[in-house]
Amino acid sequence: MAIMVLSTLLILSSFSSILILGLADAEEFEPKYIHLSWAKNDVYHTITIVWWTKYWTWSKVYYDTVPHEDIKDYAHVAIGTHYRICAYQKCFEGWYHEVTLRNLRPGTTYYFRVRGVFGTYSDEYKFRTIAIGQKVKFIVSGDDRRPWGGGYEIKVSPTAISNWPWARNWVTVTAASESPDFVIFTGDMVNEGNDQEQWNDWLEMMQEKLVTDCEKIDDREVCRLIPIVAVIGNHEMGAYPNVESTYAWFRGIFANPENGPKGYEELAYSLDFPNLHLTVLATTGGCVATWWDPMEKEVLGQLEWLKEDLASSDAKWKIVAFHVPYYSCYVTGTGYPSELILKYWAPIIEDPSYGVDLVVNGHVHNYMRSWPMKTIRVEEVEVDKPWTKYGYKAVYDLVADSSKAVTYIVAGTWGAPTDPYEKGAACDIRDYMASAYARPGYLLINVTEGSLTGAFKDTLKTVLDEFTLPYTAATFPTPEYNFRV
Repeated sequence: MAIMVLSTLLILSSFSSILILGLADAEEFEPKYIHLSWAKNDVYHTITIVWWTKYWTWSKVYYDTVPHEDIKDYAHVAIGTHYRICAYQKCFEGWYHEVTLRNLRPGTTYYFRVRGVFGTYSDEYKFRTIAIGQKVKFIVSGDDRRPWGGGYEIKVSPTAISNWPWARNWVTVTAASESPDFVIFTGDMVNEGNDQEQWNDWLEMMQEKLVTDCEKIDDREVCRLIPIVAVIGNHEMGAYPNVESTYAWFRGIFANPENGPKGYEELAYSLDFPNLHLTVLATTGGCVATWWDPMEKEVLGQLEWLKEDLASSDAKWKIVAFHVPYYSCYVTGTGYPSELILKYWAPIIEDPSYGVDLVVNGHVHNYMRSWPMKTIRVEEVEVDKPWTKYGYKAVYDLVADSSKAVTYIVAGTWGAPTDPYEKGAACDIRDYMASAYARPGYLLINVTEGSLTGAFKDTLKTVLDEFTLPYTAATFPTPEYNFRV
């Protein structure tokens, strides 16, 4: 995480503000927006906890393998760092705290509290480390940002489900009820990444609703927070189209591993789980508007590392996650910046020697699972766009044996206004699709040594799509149009 230099002036200013408040409500001092991730590629022995306080205080986590009501009874205390999120000559209000707990026991539940200001502490929560050899279960989805406003997205997508924030909240609660080990959030958490209030709303909702395995302890309810594997989207960059665009907002909110390529630390990284290697990449196009030249810079800046990372793992299953898809309901060859990802990354991702099984994306607000695909070649085509005069069109084959090709999944279904599939429209059913739904939901994946299974479910837990890898397809039927809400 990018750590801002602490100045004596800022610290004194924070304490002065507290003194001026006098008899202010105690809530002013309490820690908020607690969320979990892995800042180290060690899911067995570490966890990272990030939270926020309005005023400066020490970054402390109290934790133990048993619950406690009194803060003094915890067996362990860990101290981390505190910083401010600043860019474009402005800073988010308050202080963010990051503490990585180390030397934990694999497959163990821990109880914890984080420190606030003036002797306040959070409620007690718990987390669970990954067990060695465990059958991991996790959620994949993204895009829960609010509409742009003014009814615009409802007008351009008249059949879209635009009941924000309720769809977002329903997906969160239902996905959490599956008791997953973690969530891969495929980007676009907020509409404007430079707006702290939008981040506060998202983090508060996640702290309240992305919880599971709750238990009654005396008169308290203690729940497990689910770690978030965060993928940066274009909306995390700033405001539309290119206002205060920077990676700093995302890097400040989340603590991700710094094992990626230079310049893309915490944006591109990898994590290893039992039988699974997960590679996360950055595809923002440099701003909310997703521009051509910044996208090419991002794609090329991660290209060599992508090869090295995939080659470094011999895991049974490999998943690559990034925000903007090149295979979706939209065709290639139009000059959209995703075609740069297709041109440079598809040959790597689909190289059999690397063994990638799944690519998971967001950005497009619906669900799609492809048949196993092989990109035969990428053709340069002429286009008439202000940003480019050429685009890239995919020529592909569908492959019967899933172990010899890559399956592409789009899951931009966490509650943002949906993109409906319409016959003859820009977003349409394509011949490479095995399943397609335009409704809020989440993908639940189970990984074992011998198989990877997936189920896409709506907010009622209705199973809309199921698959198991590996498999062999006799034919490649396309799905029916589905407008159910």
